[in-house]
Amino acid sequence: MRQLTIVCLLIMVGLTGCLGLSPFGSDISYPEGYNETGITDPELAAEQHNEALSEHDSYTKITNLTSPSGDGYAAATIRTNNTNNHTGATVKSRRSGKDTLKTEMYHNGDIGYTKSETDGYGNTYTTYEAPLSSTRKSLVNPSEFDKWFANISFEATGTVTRNGETLLRYNSTDIVDPKTFFHTVGFSTMDSIESVNSTLLIDEEGIIRQFTIMTTYRSDGKTQTGTISYRITNVDSTSVEKPDWVETARKQAN
Repeated sequence: MRQLTIVCLLIMVGLTGCLGLSPFGSDISYPEGYNETGITDPELAAEQHNEALSEHDSYTKITNLTSPSGDGYAAATIRTNNTNNHTGATVKSRRSGKDTLKTEMYHNGDIGYTKSETDGYGNTYTTYEAPLSSTRKSLVNPSEFDKWFANISFEATGTVTRNGETLLRYNSTDIVDPKTFFHTVGFSTMDSIESVNSTLLIDEEGIIRQFTIMTTYRSDGKTQTGTISYRITNVDSTSVEKPDWVETARKQAN
């Protein structure tokens, strides 16, 4: 069974200002790695996202990936609560219109539990001892954020307001190496790129609140489209409850 690597990030969009003025306004304080024109330091911007997010009590990460290769689709929802040191996640995948995998995960800070439903095999349970930090890194690999940023040339395009909060917007229609993004969803060849549209929304702390990228390309004489979407939601309001199936996983481990 092929394990899906879920790599996530977020980006912003807007309209550039005239007369050389910042589209964000003169009172905006830019996070580390950003300025009024775009991303100045991809590695620093990625680090700022992870560090700022770790300072919050809780949050939810939602990632969706689509691939034209076999009508592939993968989705992950990761809930983190730093107050009680718990994490829960759900990962799903589909290929050729058929569900191939659904995995649920719960970690109580000391022990991790998983429940997997695979086509033709029913439910399987595992229990493991591992630091919560390593479990979180296995779900979303933060080390790849800087590679993504380095492969896209973003332009600052203004601000948007979401739930009363001002978010910085960046937009891009160009990408250096699309394979950096889409190797996780089974793209085999990319003969030529026809179009790229990417949007980044970040808050003033540098947390990537939304990232989307859609690439249309030619592969083996066909036009294909692949997408990645990443969001951070419910900051400081995410709860993580112990699933009912954890007891079954414990019994099977004994």
